[in-house]
Amino acid sequence: MNRILSEEFLNNYREIENTPLSNIGEFVYLRTYSRYLDNKKRRENWFETVLRTTEYNIELGINFKKKHGLFINMNDEIKEAELLFDNLFNLRTFTSGRTLYMGGTDIVKNYPLSNYNC
Repeated sequence: MNRILSEEFLNNYREIENTPLSNIGEFVYLRTYSRYLDNKKRRENWFETVLRTTEYNIELGINFKKKHGLFINMNDEIKEAELLFDNLFNLRTFTSGRTLYMGGTDIVKNYPLSNYNC
């Protein structure tokens, strides 16, 4: 997958040491939404979860437009991704919890219904 968000944009967030999560918020996030990264032998941090979730959501829209032959303006897609990333990172908006956990994983690519609640 090609990155939608630039390294220049991401570096503004990658360097932030403290997440905007409260202590209880961080506990719930780590327990419920942070995925284990086999290659790094640790759980995701907030930045990584927000990046995975943002790119998954924007990619859904792009793939829909491709499938239906709709025009894709990548500048608009990038702006939307930047807004979603910033708002999610700073707790001003959220995706569904299931998407926060499953979005962008191989599981959801192979079994799209895994992204839906019961």
